[in-house]
Amino acid sequence: MYSAGEWGATGPIQTTVGNQTNPDPPAATDPSVVNPFPVQVGPHICNDLDAALRREWLVTNGIGGYASGTVAGAATRRYHALLVAATQQPAGRTAGLCKLEERLIVRGVRHDQSSN
Repeated sequence: MYSAGEWGATGPIQTTVGNQTNPDPPAATDPSVVNPFPVQVGPHICNDLDAALRREWLVTNGIGGYASGTVAGAATRRYHALLVAATQQPAGRTAGLCKLEERLIVRGVRHDQSSN
C-alpha cells in the first residue's frame, strides 16, 4: 500500500510503503523519478468487475489538479475524471477530460471497450 503522506512547504514529509516509513522518498530528491512506487494490479482483480470497480486511483499534480477513476475504467463517482484542473483557488475545478473510449482491433475485428 502506498500513501503520499502530507505535503510541507518543501515537499513530502513522509512516504509509507507497506509498513515502512521513508522520510526522504526518491521523488523528493530526484526530479527525474516520476513514479517511485508503481501500483500493480493483477489479473485476479482486472478479471473481476466488482473487485476492479471497488479499487480507485488518484493522481494529483500538487497545485490542485488531479486525475482519478477506478481500475475498471468506469467513472463511479461524480468527481472521477482523467484531467481536472484547478481553475479558481481554493475549490474551483474544471473537468477537461472525463473519459476515453477504447477500441481494440484484433485480426481485423473491432472490439469496442466501454465502461459507461
